[in-house]
Amino acid sequence: MKRLIMSLVVAVLCAGAALMPACAPPKTSLTVPLIYRPEERAEYQTALTNVPNLKLFVEVIDERPDKNKIGENIEEQTPKPILASTPEAAEFVRDAVVRELSGLGMAVVADKASANRVLTLHMIKFYCVETSVYDAEVRANAAVNDGGSQLWAGLVFGTKRNFGRSLSAVNYQEAFSGAVSKMVSQLVTSSDFQKAIAVK
Repeated sequence: MKRLIMSLVVAVLCAGAALMPACAPPKTSLTVPLIYRPEERAEYQTALTNVPNLKLFVEVIDERPDKNKIGENIEEQTPKPILASTPEAAEFVRDAVVRELSGLGMAVVADKASANRVLTLHMIKFYCVETSVYDAEVRANAAVNDGGSQLWAGLVFGTKRNFGRSLSAVNYQEAFSGAVSKMVSQLVTSSDFQKAIAVK
């Protein structure tokens, strides 16, 4: 009799467990597709009003030691690595910079051979640390040349703090997008950069 009762209890428990949705295992990492989605309008729209005769080519060279890791979640004792899927970080930054500069009315060309100015960004940091907030920073050593000589060089960077639920790909995308946008803002408001891209 006892064996029968135990069998019935086990059968009921198993049936109830079968009806419950499976619990997802906790995330140990996150892979983020890099999509440009700035949250706010750029603050530098009037920084450059007219750059006649300019044909600018933009290139980004990734000089980070670890090109796969783009951040970490440190809300718990064991950090969770944040990895990039596609595009690669350098391509993401290049496309975003081209989009912002083109939006200012600057003539950005796809062919380096046809350019009269080349903007090279040697990217040294592309990283976001997540705690209760998302803190992203993008940093690069920038240089402008005319195909033969260097006209300007300087460090440019942008940071962005974002809020939202934990381990969210969208929140990482917004944080990186905001950081790149602010880096471009710092670049184009530099009087030395403006002089370097002036074509006589």
